Amino acid sequence: LSIDIPSLYYYNIFNKIFYLIFALLGNITKNSVKFLTHLNKSAIKFPPPGKTRNKSFSAGQKKTVLKPAHYSATIAPSKAPETELGQKEEENTMEKGWLGLEDRVVIVTGGASGIGKHVAQTLTAAGAKAVIADMTVETGAELDGSYCVQCNVTDPASVQAMADAVTAKYGKIDALVNNAGINMPRLLVDAAGEKPEYELNEASFGKMFDINVKGVFLCAQACARQMLKQGGGVIVNMSSESGKEGSQGQSAYSATKGAVDSFTRSWAKELGKHNIRVVACAPGIMEATGLRSPAYNDALAYTRGCKPEELSTDYSKVIPMGRDGKLDEVGDLVAYLVSDRASYIAGTTINISGGKSRG
Repeated sequence: LSIDIPSLYYYNIFNKIFYLIFALLGNITKNSVKFLTHLNKSAIKFPPPGKTRNKSFSAGQKKTVLKPAHYSATIAPSKAPETELGQKEEENTMEKGWLGLEDRVVIVTGGASGIGKHVAQTLTAAGAKAVIADMTVETGAELDGSYCVQCNVTDPASVQAMADAVTAKYGKIDALVNNAGINMPRLLVDAAGEKPEYELNEASFGKMFDINVKGVFLCAQACARQMLKQGGGVIVNMSSESGKEGSQGQSAYSATKGAVDSFTRSWAKELGKHNIRVVACAPGIMEATGLRSPAYNDALAYTRGCKPEELSTDYSKVIPMGRDGKLDEVGDLVAYLVSDRASYIAGTTINISGGKSRG
């Protein structure tokens, strides 16, 4: 039987080239080399194209088909499943080790309650040395594992004394969480004329701007000075979704958070060259805390034109995720932002609102 087989000839040539390339690259295992060697040896020897090879088959004789030698790979045994204890140990390592916050000194203003308290607790759990700076604590006391320093964020002398006290105790300030703030629901004009106390005035306007804007400025300035001396640091400003979206009955508060967003962008541009990152996070609707008092709910309800018991808690209508945010979720975000894992995040406000607001 006469067979013209140029394609098989080229197959043989390609097989040799394939072997040489992989052998030279050195990227194959010993077993792979063995397989290719056998494959090369088992290739049928064919003449170049244009020449033929005669083979006669007698009646009843079967044509023999040559196959590559059998390849048997050695499979490494799979790792034994971890025990429950091993899994827990790994989880704890991730919790404390992944962020690399061990021995980082992080000041949390307004850290004795609300979001600030959960932020401080999260930082402590991650191995950081969280410092609570708050008007309600005594300097030198300890709260939930955090060192406390009494501080009035609206008083320059008090803020500087706080920064000095932290530096004296720990020798550095790695990060500041500018969390202290206040929200007083107020209407620009009380159109109904029923509760003039819920109309914005100089006192309520001034108090919100003193704490939410002046306080952020003073604390950032005092801590940034120390960060410049030590070669770097992180400032996380606590903003709000209302700073981007606005909020009925909370125009002054929304304006203060808009200012915080602008501080964040500007300071990041000023301080980035000094290895100081400035970033902000903007929580949306969060779970209730002790700060959401009956007086606050009364004021908010009036500015929304309803009764306190009518304030909506059906979050499925306004929040895509169908629930309010958890304070620990804000704590987790802040812990990430102060860590080196977020080393290229600066000059922006991270939205944490379950999809309700723009980022």
